[in-house]
Amino acid sequence: MINKIKLFLFVGLLFSVACQSKPSDKTPSTQQVSTTPAPTTGDPYLVAPKQMGFAKIGMTKAELLKFYANMKADTLRMEMELPCWNIYDTDGKILFQAACEDGKDSVTFLFSTHPKMRTAQGIKIGSHYQELKAAFPDIEIDMAEGLRAFSPSTKMSFGVIGEVDFDEDKDGIMRAKKVKDVVVETIEIY
Repeated sequence: MINKIKLFLFVGLLFSVACQSKPSDKTPSTQQVSTTPAPTTGDPYLVAPKQMGFAKIGMTKAELLKFYANMKADTLRMEMELPCWNIYDTDGKILFQAACEDGKDSVTFLFSTHPKMRTAQGIKIGSHYQELKAAFPDIEIDMAEGLRAFSPSTKMSFGVIGEVDFDEDKDGIMRAKKVKDVVVETIEIY
């Protein structure tokens, strides 16, 4: 059975609206040492598996602030009740958000809608699906949590907006059949 679904979704808006700034001057009560230290040199706008700029999955808030001391970091609560910190660029725009699971002090999720953030392959906000497919041949579009393009080999995820037709396969899973005018709206690292 073919189910044709046309989706228009702005995933970045969900996170931008969901976060409400609550500045905190508290330091974490327990210091955890990250097993994935960030580089001290390199490109602050580069997105790679498990890394966004100098932030890496597994870093603590204290470690994160060492690399972004010249930028503001706020303690926030997301709609899904995950604490997150906004890291700002020098113009006062959000460069990326770093979230952690409740009760933990280490980063488990990195999220950006900043136009300068990009992968080594050049994928950035506004990149088209054809560019995504060329950069990540294993990219798949699903509807797990909104319209999302995911690369299993890199574990990198891109929130997308556009028109996608889906077919239901024999296992009942919706698979992208036809993609039209799909562009990247968010870059997400888990």
